[in-house]
Amino acid sequence: MTKQGNPKTNFEWEIVKQVLDKRNALKISQAKIADFLGVSRGYIGQIEMRSSGSMYTYDQLNKLAGFLKSSPKDFMPVLPIEYDEEILYEKLSKAEINVFPEELTDIQTAAWALLFNVSESTVSKWDANMEKPNLETLREMDEVLKADNEDLLFPKKGKKTGFTDALQVEYKRLLKKGLAKKIDVKDKKGNIKKVNNPEFVRALREFVEEYKGKRK
Repeated sequence: MTKQGNPKTNFEWEIVKQVLDKRNALKISQAKIADFLGVSRGYIGQIEMRSSGSMYTYDQLNKLAGFLKSSPKDFMPVLPIEYDEEILYEKLSKAEINVFPEELTDIQTAAWALLFNVSESTVSKWDANMEKPNLETLREMDEVLKADNEDLLFPKKGKKTGFTDALQVEYKRLLKKGLAKKIDVKDKKGNIKKVNNPEFVRALREFVEEYKGKRK
């Protein structure tokens, strides 16, 4: 099993180290492991490199347990392993990151776009799993939603937290107050373009901090 371009997670590396330790203790070479599994010696060498994404399959680990006079559970870490967020983020596809627990309305999409100072089309793509937010944005979202939601960096079903509804209410309140969503600015060439109103973005950020404070 190979994940191109991505190193192993800490958990995967712990499994490989357990196999490697047992292999060395029994003085079994990479070549013998490769012959037993019916793979190349180079493939086993890649698996035993921390920086490589190559990894044993579950079936291979099961076969190795018998070959190394062990149980498959002997290859598993005794305690949970701290995960590396950056590596995990790169491994997850856009379809595996459930940013929002349900489809957003147009108003909710506009509110999230202002909160993170991105375009509404960007939020729509996150919602449809056509794109994934960058890691920093995911961390911010997780900070807002983590009281009730699954960790966003894991591909699990999200739960409705109530935050999106609360954000929508605040968004409508600010609009009613007369705050403009967009303002005109000049680019480097002197052309006028519309951008998110920094005052609106700041107001929503302040709302988020108040919201988090109330839930502590």
